[in-house]
Amino acid sequence: MTEKRALIIEDDPDVAATLVDILCLDGFTVDSTESGSEGKAYADVGYYDLIVLDWGLPDTTGIEVLKHFREKNIDTPILMLTARSQDEDKESGLLGGADDYLTKPFSIKELRARIVALMRRRGSYAGFSLEFRHCKVDLKSREVTVDGKSVSLLPKEFSLLTMFLQNQNRVFSLDDLVNRLWDGEEGASYDAVRQCVKRLRKKVDIDGSPSIITTIVGVGYKIEKE
Repeated sequence: MTEKRALIIEDDPDVAATLVDILCLDGFTVDSTESGSEGKAYADVGYYDLIVLDWGLPDTTGIEVLKHFREKNIDTPILMLTARSQDEDKESGLLGGADDYLTKPFSIKELRARIVALMRRRGSYAGFSLEFRHCKVDLKSREVTVDGKSVSLLPKEFSLLTMFLQNQNRVFSLDDLVNRLWDGEEGASYDAVRQCVKRLRKKVDIDGSPSIITTIVGVGYKIEKE
């Protein structure tokens, strides 16, 4: 499976520390900030499997940060945290683009259950598959089939394909992909990304049909949702 990454945007240091501890224990690599503007910057340039977002922040509101993410076509599952418990507040968060809503104070057990549910919907847990046109990925067995025939992918190619499939319509820049897939490894470069995309296309594309991976000239790559 690919590495799981989470972003926490929470200004209460005790709550933030608890969230970091829980997510790290559950296998996430975590970035944390108390600032809405910094949270936007993190998500604009990085890839995350989960965002935990507080409603009340020192420099803006969680709703404004949420709006920014969705306007940028960042479709990462977002769990809103807030001390507000009124139905209209929950409605505001969910209609604004949040995937779930958790009222403070919350139990660790409930938090974990919400996170598992969000990740399951995203297809990031064993037993789920991803499909796009003629290509299918079984996340449990790591088997990839093209028109029903199994193909063998290298680890970086598999990670690249699943990331694109889980984030259809999101454009990933070369910087995004270097940081996400190589993360400081020796040999990390823009050319390494381009070569990985080239190899992946040869394995999953069908002759005579457009590539499933779209190149956005001067920007990066994406799989365009049908």
